Amino acid sequence: MPALVQVSIVLLSLALIALCVVTIRALSRIEKAVDRIGATAEQLGAAITEARGVAHEAHEVLEVVGDAAARIQRVTTRFEGLSERAMSVSRTVIEEVAAPVGMAAAVVRGVRSGLGIIASRLTHARQEPKSNHGGQS
Repeated sequence: MPALVQVSIVLLSLALIALCVVTIRALSRIEKAVDRIGATAEQLGAAITEARGVAHEAHEVLEVVGDAAARIQRVTTRFEGLSERAMSVSRTVIEEVAAPVGMAAAVVRGVRSGLGIIASRLTHARQEPKSNHGGQS
């Protein structure tokens, strides 16, 4: 075999070995990348599972808040009706009681005034000295 063929075979063998080394390194890097992608996928799966759990809990909380809001609405409606009744009773009391009480107060003032006048006249009459008894001084 001539030397040129031998050198060509050696160079071809070296090129083939270099190609194999590069391919092995690339496969190693691809394997590492796939491992990283797998780990990321596992973490992503765990995060998705956790997010589903949180979403489920949030849904339950929203249901409870919705029920509470409905109850609060019913209580508010009842209080509204109760306040309307209280206002009606207040108006009735004011209309039915205030006028007679005002009249009674006016009567009491009139009686006091009349009694005051009578009392002042009685006391005034007692305080006046009796004038001459038969014209004698």
